[in-house]
Amino acid sequence: MSTEGEQAILGPRGAAQRADPQASCPAEGHGGEHVPLVSVVTSAFNALPYLEQAIRSILDQSMGDFEFIVVDDGSTDGTWEVLEDFGSQDRRMLLMRNETNRGYAYSQNRGLAHARGKYVALQDQDDISHGDRLARQVEFLEAHPEVGAVGVWPLFIDDRGEGIANSCFPLLSDNASLQRQLLDSNCFCGPTLVIRRSLVAEVDGYDPGSRSAEDYDLQLRLADVAEIANLPEPLYSYRQHSKSVSRVRRFEQMRNKAAALERAVQRRYGANHPDNLRLLMARDFLRVAFIGIFVGEREQARDASRKAMAYAPEIARTGTLVEDVIGRYVLRQRYYDPFTLTASIFEELLPKTRHLSRARSRLLSRLHMREVFEGWAEGRGERVDAHWRAGVAADPRWALNRGVWAIGARRLLNRVLGLSGGRQAAEDEKIRP
Repeated sequence: MSTEGEQAILGPRGAAQRADPQASCPAEGHGGEHVPLVSVVTSAFNALPYLEQAIRSILDQSMGDFEFIVVDDGSTDGTWEVLEDFGSQDRRMLLMRNETNRGYAYSQNRGLAHARGKYVALQDQDDISHGDRLARQVEFLEAHPEVGAVGVWPLFIDDRGEGIANSCFPLLSDNASLQRQLLDSNCFCGPTLVIRRSLVAEVDGYDPGSRSAEDYDLQLRLADVAEIANLPEPLYSYRQHSKSVSRVRRFEQMRNKAAALERAVQRRYGANHPDNLRLLMARDFLRVAFIGIFVGEREQARDASRKAMAYAPEIARTGTLVEDVIGRYVLRQRYYDPFTLTASIFEELLPKTRHLSRARSRLLSRLHMREVFEGWAEGRGERVDAHWRAGVAADPRWALNRGVWAIGARRLLNRVLGLSGGRQAAEDEKIRP
């Protein structure tokens, strides 16, 4: 977790004073120096316009015995000037600045290297900690010495701070459930964690090689050596921006998530992987392979596909996992022609087996039927005609679907009666839901 020297360190151990006057039960270090109970660590890169609200949410916490370490990761938008203004007014802040953008893991590790508190609290540059967040998490850790890290349940907000519905994090709280879920997916909202600082040092902080999956990798390593918990209280507002994650970054994130899970399973079980974890690793590497095709990383995609097949050779004998994973990504994406994309995945990544051939037919039929239903809803009869027969041919079970049968029968009747153009659209409209 070592970091190189960088520009500008200002705050409690620099120009400003040490402790906030409201800090309760201050601890003392050598020479009577105040040691805060909590070190809050934030890295910020071009964090305007949300940075001020994030900072205030920490400075206004009901528990005042903390230091607030913020690392500016080479911002160019005025972030540093905002930080300097806050630092000049509050003695609890310690500010650091990277001369160039070094990335999230490097900046977090730099902040952690200067932390002195018994506990380390994380905070993202654009999120909001609710007023009792630190008090409640520290209270929990003080009462449960066996727990090494505790998060809270997040509320999700948009760019404007308005609440939005989102359930991407399972609402779990106990160690057993969290440990089990963590070996499947990220079940913590990463920046909500408060961690024992000794534990952060034990696992050596963030891994810069896990870019875009740093939080998940850290959580897995923390869970290796201590119990984990979530407070079932919404004490953190997590901001989801309107800009979606880029496809290339999504590939990087999934690749490093799969690698982090693989390392965790190997640390815990060696070569004797339990069947459920073996299948989860295969699933993750299949996801990497398929997203790799999306973004043009074909060599990495082929490597990931080979890993998936090595972990779960039965993939080629059933096709179920392949169908599930491809369906998840191909049916949801709108960047590429889904038929071409599906063909590329099967041609370039998967072995030629009878079961996979059937999986391919079922997937293609789902794509055709999506076109049928969308074409029907839009009143585009030619789109319906182009895909109805192909979808049923790929998977004849669709002929037993009541909606598919009704659409096909209506289109056939219209052709027999010689309806076309506006008259056919009008007839179609009569039975459209």
